[in-house]
Amino acid sequence: MSTFSFETLTWSLITFLRSKIVDPISRGSDWIYPDYPRADATMPRLSLIQTGSFSREQGVGDQGTYWDVTFDIDVWVNKRSIATISGSKYTGSKLRNYLADKVVSAVLDNRSDLTISPYNLMGTVIGSVFTHPYDEELELYRKTIPVTVSIRRIKIS
Repeated sequence: MSTFSFETLTWSLITFLRSKIVDPISRGSDWIYPDYPRADATMPRLSLIQTGSFSREQGVGDQGTYWDVTFDIDVWVNKRSIATISGSKYTGSKLRNYLADKVVSAVLDNRSDLTISPYNLMGTVIGSVFTHPYDEELELYRKTIPVTVSIRRIKIS
């Protein structure tokens, strides 16, 4: 049986998001990371942090485990970030909200495309999305989207 790995889950979700959400300032796919951005990082940026998990056995006589793993997907936009999307200019909280909507849409509308090998995806849940107060010192707009991924890990003898 394969070893359980939070890193595998994290990178599977990052790869999925990179394939579904276009970078609004055309850097390619390297704008979604598994950590919080440095203060001098290029914005906008998405971060994905695994924040919790819960496991349970499938049942008596069954071999395997169900896992619910929660990630915080944060949208970070600097005050100076500007993106032109479909001919319209997006900055500040408007750009943050646009990108947060893209994250939610990617997770809700494309679940069947989310591959987390070697696990079986059972479902996804979006938690209580929240907007952080504007950070005046760092000039950052931020929104957090909690996403729980439910998987099944089957034991193979």
